[in-house]
Amino acid sequence: MSVNRIKTRAKDVALLGIFAALMLIFMFIPSIGVVEVALALIPILILAEVKGVKLGVILSTAFGLASLIVSFTISPSPLRFAFQNPMISVVPRIFVGLVAALSYKAFSKLLKSRRPYLNDMLASYFASVLAVLTNTVLVLGMMLAFYNNRAVASESTEFVLNFKWLLMTVVSINTLIEVIIMPLACAPVVAALKRSVSRHAPVLAAANANDDVRIESVPTTAEDVTAEPESVPTTAEDISTEPKGGFTKNIATENVNTESVNIAKTE
Repeated sequence: MSVNRIKTRAKDVALLGIFAALMLIFMFIPSIGVVEVALALIPILILAEVKGVKLGVILSTAFGLASLIVSFTISPSPLRFAFQNPMISVVPRIFVGLVAALSYKAFSKLLKSRRPYLNDMLASYFASVLAVLTNTVLVLGMMLAFYNNRAVASESTEFVLNFKWLLMTVVSINTLIEVIIMPLACAPVVAALKRSVSRHAPVLAAANANDDVRIESVPTTAEDVTAEPESVPTTAEDISTEPKGGFTKNIATENVNTESVNIAKTE
């Protein structure tokens, strides 16, 4: 595994942790209406549109699991019994990250603007609208499939769960708020993050290339580390071997010159 992949995975894990924390914070904001406004979708949409399908689906699945846990513990909603069904609380949320990532990619190709920032904002806006509608349609559809015409009673209200009631309460209040707030909140953030990534991409690529070159020059196996240089003598025979070439010739020349000097002195 290359260093570039390790760095990318580390950054993805860090981003996933940050956006998961934001998602949990949004989940504890007080609800508006009978059904909680899913503000926790905001970090899911941003991460899916910036980083793609993989991280988007992971975080949206985590949101579904968190909704399932909350429905058994601290949820004040009279519809918490419905979200105790994984087919309502978990399965529809998986498709939110998928739809957000794929639709953003599609809109980015369709919307050809001379201003990349505006192009990213429009693509994020339309992708967020589709993802929010996907969440609403799938969750409410699953509710009607499992609990249609069920009488619900709580301390504050009594109603019959059917299509008319969902249309008059959930769709007219919660869905309208989600469709307005979430795309407007996500679009500028996604555009800014995309612009930041595009600016730093050449610098990061050059740094990763330098790291790869440095790593290739470092011995990576036991054989490379224990290998002995060819030029260093390792045995007694290599040490006693006379040098080749000019070194022997120089010694012979010095001997001749010394003999001639001694003869001259004697004479």
